[in-house]
Amino acid sequence: MRSGSGIALAGQDNVAIDKVRLDFNAAFNEGKAEALDQLIDLNGIWLPPEKPAIVGKDNIVKRYSDYFNSVRLKFELKPGDIQLCDGWAFMSGDFSRADTPKAGGTARHVSGHYLFVLKKTAGWHMEDSS
Repeated sequence: MRSGSGIALAGQDNVAIDKVRLDFNAAFNEGKAEALDQLIDLNGIWLPPEKPAIVGKDNIVKRYSDYFNSVRLKFELKPGDIQLCDGWAFMSGDFSRADTPKAGGTARHVSGHYLFVLKKTAGWHMEDSS
């Protein structure tokens, strides 16, 4: 992962990795599960809070497609720490989310911490998330 100056390459990687976070925020706030398809590795594993693991991109995208059909979200993965290691990236930080049922009702507020494990292939893709 070195190209002349390791610092410059790490900086470029950090920008690309943070773009995954921003694209993830946009997909959630727009309710577009198909946009998640571009961010998650084929063999990704999703670890949602207080739910069983979801294995495989198709299952992850389906879960959120169903979810987006029932709620409107206000969602934010806040910028976090990024660590790089041999084609892998670990990004962690805080998130906040408000789910408002489309059928009406009170918004449910959730906040906590996230961890993304990303793998560099042609770009950066999520492997595991919780």
